[in-house]
Amino acid sequence: MHLTDIGLAVVASPWRLSLPDPDHAKFLEVCLACGDRAHLITGNIRHYLVAARQGVSVLTPREWVNQRKGL
Repeated sequence: MHLTDIGLAVVASPWRLSLPDPDHAKFLEVCLACGDRAHLITGNIRHYLVAARQGVSVLTPREWVNQRKGL
C-alpha cells in the first residue's frame, strides 16, 4: 500500500495570519483545507499559537498517541 492509495489531495489557500515561524504556515493551510478530519502533529507546538489555529487540532506526537489509545 502506498500513501497515494490512502491520501487525500487538497488545494490549500494562503495563510493570512502571522506565526512565530512563517515557514510553518503551509501545514496549517493544508489542515484547514482538510476540515475537521485533519490533525497537525508536531514537536514544535509552540510555533502554532492557539489564536492562529482557527480550530485546527494541533497535537504533540504523545498527545496524538494517547488519543488513539483512548487515554
